[in-house]
Amino acid sequence: MTKEEVLYNYWGFKEFRFQQANIIDTVLDGKDLIALLPTGGGKSVCYQIPSLMMEGICIVVSPLVSLIEDQVESLNSKGIKALGLSGGIPYQELERLLDNCVYGNFKFLYLSPERLAQPLVWERLLKMNINLIAIDEAHCISQWGHDFRPSYLNCSKLKEEFKVPVIALTATATKKVENEISELLLLENPQIYRQSFNRSNLSYQLIQTADKSNYLFQICKKHNGSGIVYANNRGLCKQLSELLNQQGIAAAAYHGGMSKDEKSKVLQSWKKDITKIVVATSAFGMGVDKADVQFIVHFQLTESMEQYVQETGRAGRNSQEASIYLLYHPSDEQKLKDQYLNSYPTIEELKEVYKHLNNFFSIAYGELPKQKFYIDLNTFCHRYQLNTNKTYTALKIFDKYEIIELEHSNTILTKIQFTAAKSAFENLISSNKTHASILTSILRTYGGVFELPTAVNLDLIASTSNTSKEVLVKALNYYKQLNLLSLLELSSDLSFYYTKPREDHYTINQFGKLHQQSIAHKNNQLQACIEYTQLKQGCRMVYLLNYFGEKAEACGKCDLCKSTNNSITTKELKARILDLLSVKPHSSKELVVAIDYPENTIFEALKDLLATQNIRIDAINNYHRTGN
Repeated sequence: MTKEEVLYNYWGFKEFRFQQANIIDTVLDGKDLIALLPTGGGKSVCYQIPSLMMEGICIVVSPLVSLIEDQVESLNSKGIKALGLSGGIPYQELERLLDNCVYGNFKFLYLSPERLAQPLVWERLLKMNINLIAIDEAHCISQWGHDFRPSYLNCSKLKEEFKVPVIALTATATKKVENEISELLLLENPQIYRQSFNRSNLSYQLIQTADKSNYLFQICKKHNGSGIVYANNRGLCKQLSELLNQQGIAAAAYHGGMSKDEKSKVLQSWKKDITKIVVATSAFGMGVDKADVQFIVHFQLTESMEQYVQETGRAGRNSQEASIYLLYHPSDEQKLKDQYLNSYPTIEELKEVYKHLNNFFSIAYGELPKQKFYIDLNTFCHRYQLNTNKTYTALKIFDKYEIIELEHSNTILTKIQFTAAKSAFENLISSNKTHASILTSILRTYGGVFELPTAVNLDLIASTSNTSKEVLVKALNYYKQLNLLSLLELSSDLSFYYTKPREDHYTINQFGKLHQQSIAHKNNQLQACIEYTQLKQGCRMVYLLNYFGEKAEACGKCDLCKSTNNSITTKELKARILDLLSVKPHSSKELVVAIDYPENTIFEALKDLLATQNIRIDAINNYHRTGN
């Protein structure tokens, strides 16, 4: 089959978009390449179609489990044999899955970069008939990328070992990052395909206000189609979605702490236009294919321009006009630094968190435990008097540098606190071997159970006390009936595996220099985001494109262009206001959103109209047309 026939048979499209056809031809010619395509640019087709046209299997390196799962599910639904290696797979199951790829005529194997360091995975890769290597989110290999992951450096081994073309794909990369991708992946004279980040159908608007919630409501009410609202934490996502629902706008929260089924339910409801708005953290959007997103609102600043462009690029993929809003207040600058920079722990603070983490789970020096550990972050931080934000960031850094493998899963944990005197437990321990084994295990593993409620791992206690989980649960309920302890269940979204043995300071010192450089780079990224909000003239689209090394002319549609170009006269602006007020009264916020024009300019027009008595304002700050 030709590439056009493959496209139509499996994807139902009759023609390629952007530079997909040229990219596919380059791969089929056996050449390395870098494809920099914006969000929604159809990157996956660029390696999937050529691989389907060749004998063998394509190895796809991808950083996120959710991305891997989505791609595998999509390919399998088309009748294409694909397999993904997610985290936490037992050794025997991993061996079986890899053997399927060797002998089962699979066309795609998706795996994380960390998997390339596993001897079993590498051993099976050597037995596979590999036709292509695709490195997705390739910017992760660069120290100067917005999501540097040291494990991506393992990808260079693929190029060294297998003499097949390599395609590196990313949606956001500066020229410096592009050069590092080529160098670190050992690409041979790679062809560079760069699709412009200029999305002429997007209109960027910054609204400076202290009343973000009200403006958010007005924006969502103005647009009839689907939208995404991005917020920086899970609690705020839930709060804003509830607010919108109370105002009669169908909205749902989406974040990393939700179960897979919960996420799928929200996503499907949104895709079917049952839910109009998804209020989400940055966990939402990767791999989501919905072309008719009409608007996107950022309730807060993002941590990088790369993230901002990726997220805003999810609007208007059907080439229809779409609006991008950033709700901003000057206090956001400090909040941004507090969340993303000041929460970055120092090397000494990382060592402190690592020490407490090991002590919390009684990990001995040199030990590499095999089981999964569950952690209630608030309990952990309370016990050791740690800053919650810094501690969470520390855990993510440990994951980044492969000290632990951190997972966000909605898990029910058991939390206990011994409420009776130690003498009461001593009587139980001396009178019954089962009780002695269980209680001794708890006391050895969780030293603070007398001081505060502590999340415990029932599987770990059952294992160390040589009892079954069923017997353990009965025993805990028995102790509760005797008023010896408080027992409750709680949900936790943090769990992890240790991937390296405990070696204290040495473990942290290995990445100390890179960590310091990462902090400096993060500061530069935050400054670019702050600078974006402080622009008083020019064009927002031009600023974004210049950041990625592109030159462009002013868009003529953003709030800065409208303010600078005076695209409508004061007379026309007043006429628009009067037309709107002829229909019904409006607040100033409703007018700003409805007219989609700079706030200060509208306020000046309102002052003039009030002075000439063309309008009046009532007790609840709604403007009315007087009829003059």
